[in-house]
Amino acid sequence: MLNQVVIPTPIPARKVPGYQMPEDTNNLLSWTFVAEQMTNAHVYWLSTLYADGRPHVTPLWGLWYKNRIHFDGNPKTGWLGNLLRTPQVAVHLPDGDKVVIIEGLARGDEARWWWTRMISYRIQSV
Repeated sequence: MLNQVVIPTPIPARKVPGYQMPEDTNNLLSWTFVAEQMTNAHVYWLSTLYADGRPHVTPLWGLWYKNRIHFDGNPKTGWLGNLLRTPQVAVHLPDGDKVVIIEGLARGDEARWWWTRMISYRIQSV
């Protein structure tokens, strides 16, 4: 049985001069938007870390259920080997116009993985 996920407060992306980015949380999109976008997707970009600290990013098929991303894979894949060592992950959708980035911890066994805790999420309309 899955524990309830505590939905964190959204945080704006770091302000970069010359970019149109929200300066506060007033213009960030709602968690309802996040859940809808994640539910409608079937491909998610997963970011993990190799043992030497290099980033590893890969597209995966997955399922968004009860505020978690669920995915499975072969233990011999790079991303799953990375998660077995280091559970910190980031997931984002391929849409660059409706940005959804979720960071958190993954948990699972050698074939099935899901979020245990969301650390933060960043969403904004561009």
